[in-house]
Amino acid sequence: MALNKDNILNALRKVGDQAAQAVGDLKENAKLNFEISSREGELADLYRELGRTTYEAKKNNLADSTSEALIAVIDAKVEELEEIKARKVELGAPDSCQNCGRDLDANVAYCAHCGAKVERPLDSVKQGVSEAAKGAKDWAVDKAKEVKDWAVDVAKEAKEEAEEVKEEIKETGEEIKEAVEEGVEEIRDKLSDQD
Repeated sequence: MALNKDNILNALRKVGDQAAQAVGDLKENAKLNFEISSREGELADLYRELGRTTYEAKKNNLADSTSEALIAVIDAKVEELEEIKARKVELGAPDSCQNCGRDLDANVAYCAHCGAKVERPLDSVKQGVSEAAKGAKDWAVDKAKEVKDWAVDVAKEAKEEAEEVKEEIKETGEEIKEAVEEGVEEIRDKLSDQD
């Protein structure tokens, strides 16, 4: 399939859109990472408080109603954290597995937990840029071939026309030579008639 200028421009627009989407996804991923970190910090504080209150209640043989309230708050925070992690999975965040949602180490190709292949948002952008560049190259090569073929055709036509002009000049030269010879012959005949 021959590519034209519009196809190349459309491919480049698509790549630009993919890059913008990837940047947006990365921005959203950073927000989600902050929310996760914040929720995990809150959970750590709540777990410490739960441990402290449980210890105090046991130590002093007191009823432990505070622990039950803390457990309810912890359960709510854990649910919030799971929802945020689920949003990361939906987003396809590069530092979480798209299959199981577990955090990934940097630059891994497969999830250590479930073995799924890790897809990174910028990989699709790079692929799009590569495809657009290849399309642009193919289009340029096709156009260069068309120009070369046109130039060869023009050169052939010019050569043929030059040959025709050369032949016409040769014929005209022969006609002039014959005319001059006839003229010289007439002049000789007239001169010889005058004698």
